[in-house]
Amino acid sequence: MTRFFSTDADVFVSGDLKYHDAKDAEVFQRGLIDVGHFASEELMIGLIAARLDAMLSEKGFDVRVEALGKEADPFKYI
Repeated sequence: MTRFFSTDADVFVSGDLKYHDAKDAEVFQRGLIDVGHFASEELMIGLIAARLDAMLSEKGFDVRVEALGKEADPFKYI
């Protein structure tokens, strides 16, 4: 993560931050947003499925692509 602090960005968004990433952010006085590993991937699944479906249709393939949608975040927050 330290290599990212060589940029001018004020805040970094990630789906998989660790303790030492947060400590580095403190040292470099930068902000971090951790959306979580599952959540960052879940955001993209429907978009990727729709894009793949459109690309295949454009190429003349008669297939349907859809996201499974049965995954769940394994972390439970209390």
